[in-house]
Amino acid sequence: MSQVPLLEIRDLHVEVDGKEILKGVNLTVNRGEI
Repeated sequence: MSQVPLLEIRDLHVEVDGKEILKGVNLTVNRGEI
């Protein structure tokens, strides 16, 4: 059985003052990893 992530972010893009600072970031945190 696969574990359900505690937190999952997919394809995050962040722009500040017209400049892209994050481009397509993926993050998965499973229970017990922090």
